[in-house]
Amino acid sequence: MKHLKMLGLAVVAVTALTALAGTGSASATVLCKTNTNPCSEDYAAGTKVTMHLPSGFDMKWTGVGDTCLFSSLAGETSNTGGSGSVVSVKLSEVSWTSCTLTWETLKIGTLEIKYANGGLQNDLTLKGTEWRVSGCTYSAGSGTKIGVIKPSAEGFAGTVSIQATFARVGGGFCSSTVTWEGNYEVTAPNPLYVAES
Repeated sequence: MKHLKMLGLAVVAVTALTALAGTGSASATVLCKTNTNPCSEDYAAGTKVTMHLPSGFDMKWTGVGDTCLFSSLAGETSNTGGSGSVVSVKLSEVSWTSCTLTWETLKIGTLEIKYANGGLQNDLTLKGTEWRVSGCTYSAGSGTKIGVIKPSAEGFAGTVSIQATFARVGGGFCSSTVTWEGNYEVTAPNPLYVAES
């Protein structure tokens, strides 16, 4: 009987330690003004975030065979991130212009930034964005990882590499999917680093 009690106490202790380990490993993301981890000075909620194609570069839409010379995403952070959360950007602009076809944004949606890979290649997820081209509508749905955001290097802005495929949700005589490919520059905030906490 004594051995059973000791075994029961051991199981309880292991369970408690496992639970504590689980809470300690929760994701945490902040946008940082300094290249430090943990972050010594983060960007507050309401910080403007903008990403543009660099001058002289283009982006491609495969599936419909189009190229655009200008494209941008812009918005403001709605939180600071922190333990158990990602940084959410409420978008005010998602645009593709100077293309062969006309791309019309129907729903702007949000962008989420999540710390990953030691802050060197952080996950970027688009949510709720919809657009129309050639009579067909495509959507990021409840969340599509569109690529990675890389931090500023000395004297340079942060960068974003996008490669993501989206499903057609309306219209009938277009490709069932389109793939967005391009490399963008983060023009604000600058500098930009992504830290774990």
